[in-house]
Amino acid sequence: MKGGEKGEQRMKNRLAIFMALTLVTIVFASMPMNVNAAKVDSITPSKGKVGHTAVVHGEGFKGGAVTVKFGSADPVPATVPADKVAKITIPNKAATDPDPVPVKLFVDDVLVPGDITFEYDPAGPEPMIIGYSPPSALVGEDFSIVVEGTDFMTPHGRVPDQIVLMGPDVIWGSVDFSATTDTSLTAGFPPVAIPGDYEILVGFSDGSGASAEGFIVN
Repeated sequence: MKGGEKGEQRMKNRLAIFMALTLVTIVFASMPMNVNAAKVDSITPSKGKVGHTAVVHGEGFKGGAVTVKFGSADPVPATVPADKVAKITIPNKAATDPDPVPVKLFVDDVLVPGDITFEYDPAGPEPMIIGYSPPSALVGEDFSIVVEGTDFMTPHGRVPDQIVLMGPDVIWGSVDFSATTDTSLTAGFPPVAIPGDYEILVGFSDGSGASAEGFIVN
């Protein structure tokens, strides 16, 4: 092959490679990207009353505006204090909905995968937190919290079986059932890595819940 023909062939090869790379770039640019890989795992409490607070647990919630839909009721806006939690005020139940109702979470109007339900109006009196001690803990150290309140245990079989600190991070504790009474519970927590203001959220075996704000991690 003559020099001119070889040069022409090289140009054709380069053009073919350029066109192929351009096509690949266009294809990848047109593909939807799921950066956050968001998902929904659970809701706390799983049973409660209209106007109370519920928390949806999962991950990838920081990707945009978050709303939560209870059954066929209108979606309600959520606050997202951490990537793994979304707080909402429980809306009215639609009269035609079953009980429990399916709960769906959306990020920028896109449905996040997950299969959770919520049941309205737990039986018996509602548990309430009236205080706790100590008021704070130190970063990097194990600690315990004694929570005082009312109706932690009822004849319906209610017991406090979940406790979580929710703030800059989400820290699950462990309830000491041997130290649990109708008005008090003790829970142990692993070290917290991120300082800040935290909310104490207690979940009960019948799906009800109680919360208190103002716990500090220094």
